[in-house]
Amino acid sequence: MRFGQAVLAAATFVASAFAQSSKYCDAGTGGTNLCFETYFDPVYNARYGWVFPPTGSSTYPGEFIGQFTVPIAGKWAGVALGPGMNGNLLVVAWPNSGAIVKNSLQALAYAMPTVYTGPTITTLNTYINATHWKWTYRCQGCTSWTINGSAGGVDPSQYCVFGWAYSTTAVTTPASPSSNLIQHDDARLFGFNCTNGIVSANTYASYLSGSVTTTTTTKASTTSTSTSKTSTTTSSIPTVSATPYDYVVVGAGNCGLVVADRLSEAGKNVLLIERGGPSTYDTGGRDFAPWLTGTQLTRFDVPGLFESMFSSSNPYWWCSDMSVFAGCLIGGGAAINGALYWYPPDLDFSTANGWPSGWQTQNTALNKLKAKLPYTETPSTDGQLYLTQVYDVVKQLLTPQ
Repeated sequence: MRFGQAVLAAATFVASAFAQSSKYCDAGTGGTNLCFETYFDPVYNARYGWVFPPTGSSTYPGEFIGQFTVPIAGKWAGVALGPGMNGNLLVVAWPNSGAIVKNSLQALAYAMPTVYTGPTITTLNTYINATHWKWTYRCQGCTSWTINGSAGGVDPSQYCVFGWAYSTTAVTTPASPSSNLIQHDDARLFGFNCTNGIVSANTYASYLSGSVTTTTTTKASTTSTSTSKTSTTTSSIPTVSATPYDYVVVGAGNCGLVVADRLSEAGKNVLLIERGGPSTYDTGGRDFAPWLTGTQLTRFDVPGLFESMFSSSNPYWWCSDMSVFAGCLIGGGAAINGALYWYPPDLDFSTANGWPSGWQTQNTALNKLKAKLPYTETPSTDGQLYLTQVYDVVKQLLTPQ
């Protein structure tokens, strides 16, 4: 089970909203009548949902209700409760003889995950037919963990990044929760609006008890009903309001971000799509170095952490489909280059270098850059320069320009 390098190559992240999740109510035959915040994977037609109790609940601490809806061709599926396989709690499940076998796992490297003890996973509902298997579960003790000596967790009050894995090959011992897994066919990360999954204490209690009050929308009419999870209703069809966009920009790297910014400045409605995940805190990133916990600075906000990206055990930020170091995340290469940049000389924009006539005065664009990304030669809080070897070399190179 490998949530990691191969994940981001296929993941899609909608940067304009920093989310890919949406509300979904599980009605119809085999439905639980529970409403989840869910992520729907259009490639395999699988859906993964979460419901969280109120933040800081003393009645339901450290838990959530989750749901897998997976095509029958999916012999096992799993979710990572964080941006990658390593260091995050994994919940996996598969159908066996009309029931669902499940477990909580941990990955210490890009290798076979092992059982992670501590969480209590309880099946609330199972439904299996000719096309899909659906598993609804309660996961207690699942929002915080310590794996390989590092603490992690899910904070539903914040924007989340999760991962999923999907396999069409059965596990080695289907009847055993601790069975070895055959490596997944595909795995991806996705942005998830955890906050939208928080419900009231009464609603959460009703979800656990199976007595749920819902409003079910059908093709013919809209009805308000109080049901239990054994009831059946007319199959509902979720509706999503279409959002008109003037432009869709694919790729949130250096060029894509600038293009989207300029178009939005001109009053256009722009959708910016990035196949990777978030980077800096402002983009929804929550990948903190241990000493940055409690701040609003991720590893991508701190230039000094640049070199650590080459030695990480979970380098999810690299593109996996090219042979050079390239960033597949919001910001692209600019998010992983240590925040190093310098202003372009006029010669860069000359007609001799292929630029159209009239583009040689870049002061307006350059002034915008300076306003948004002001530079400093003394980033230390005491205003002193330290370890200036690189600075000295680069200064010698750039001073003649």
